[in-house]
Amino acid sequence: MTLPSAALGVSGWLELLGSRCHYLESGTANSGPPLLLLHGTGLGGAALTYAELLPRLARHRHVFALDWPGYGASGDDTFDANSRPSKEEESDDGESAYSVARYRRYLAAFLERLALGPVDIVAFSMGAAVALHHALAHPAQVRRLVLIDAYGLAGEVYVPLLPRALASTPRFPGLLWRALRRRWFLRAVLQSFVFTSRHPIPDDLLTAVQSEVVRPQSERPLLSFLGDDLGWWRLRTDLSDRLADVTAPTLLIHGSRDLITPASRSRRAARRIPRAELFIVPHCGHWTPRQAPATLAEAIERFLQQPSGETPDMSEDTYGQDEHTNSEQPYI
Repeated sequence: MTLPSAALGVSGWLELLGSRCHYLESGTANSGPPLLLLHGTGLGGAALTYAELLPRLARHRHVFALDWPGYGASGDDTFDANSRPSKEEESDDGESAYSVARYRRYLAAFLERLALGPVDIVAFSMGAAVALHHALAHPAQVRRLVLIDAYGLAGEVYVPLLPRALASTPRFPGLLWRALRRRWFLRAVLQSFVFTSRHPIPDDLLTAVQSEVVRPQSERPLLSFLGDDLGWWRLRTDLSDRLADVTAPTLLIHGSRDLITPASRSRRAARRIPRAELFIVPHCGHWTPRQAPATLAEAIERFLQQPSGETPDMSEDTYGQDEHTNSEQPYI
């Protein structure tokens, strides 16, 4: 296990739901409501996702960044790397230990143990679905909500049929993950489908992602999550019919070229959430916290500093758009 750099803050540990939870803490206490960062599923934990964004936000806020079970420094203590998923790794309703339902309980337990009070939450991808669930279930605990490239805003499966079929075969996902350990293949996948950019992936970022991919059983949380949530035609996590019930002021940030969760879903959500603001980041794919951290930090700080009674401007606050912004067509 490799602990995050001290530049990202100090490490804290908690026992939550039978797992050893790691989190980062940075910034100045008593500098406004605590700010909680939640990462997504797939490539690494909080330190990898927020390496560029966390220090910027911690200049003015008291920041916590949680590692989900199986990710970052929480990963090594979450399961036995030599065993298959067990009944103990399932929630009471039979869902995977790496499901949105399980993460929802994990987040609630984390906030309760630290007694943080009302918090601002910045959440990315799958973590955004967890944060949105929490804001709906516990509205008094969430002051403001920032959803980045959010998962769970719609139920349609945004994956072409052939990759879906391959993902359902027993061995293919594991073979694909092992292929990602090859640096050239990992670079191609990141550039084509995650960053969606012609610009080369920085070598230091590629090395950091590769170090996560080669970790024993690193594919387990992602593949378990997909097996739990990805159906043939619908996603299990679909909050589209509950968006009108969100009471927290919400900023939706989305990369205009996101091929994993299309920006059109955040556009629709911004029209349904009562106090929502939309920010489209042009020429970015899915991993905007790594592609445009300075732009995100500026937008997030502006949003979080708004007076509590102020209604956000719903004038689609964009820094431009490109030809991919409104597309709901899956990649080929």
